[in-house]
Amino acid sequence: MPIALLGCKEEQPPAPPPGVYIPSVKAGESVFGYLARTRGGFDLPLYRQLIGAANEYKEGDEAAGLAAADATSRANARLLLRPELTVPLPEGPDPLGRRA
Repeated sequence: MPIALLGCKEEQPPAPPPGVYIPSVKAGESVFGYLARTRGGFDLPLYRQLIGAANEYKEGDEAAGLAAADATSRANARLLLRPELTVPLPEGPDPLGRRA
């Protein structure tokens, strides 16, 4: 017969702070590498959030769900968007179907 321990609860990790939460990145990881690791491939909403999280805080970004959750998340977003890790977009039609 199992024994129940009264008053003992399993510790739950704290919830992440509100906003775009990027707790850590791997050394040399690019934004596309991060997306592949965390989402399995390109994720447009998260890509937009990463760009917004890299910017200085603005209330409008917070209202749009683009503000970094904390200073660590902002610093990590900036690491992912370093110029040496980005690649130029390929020539050809816009993948979102927009016209110039």
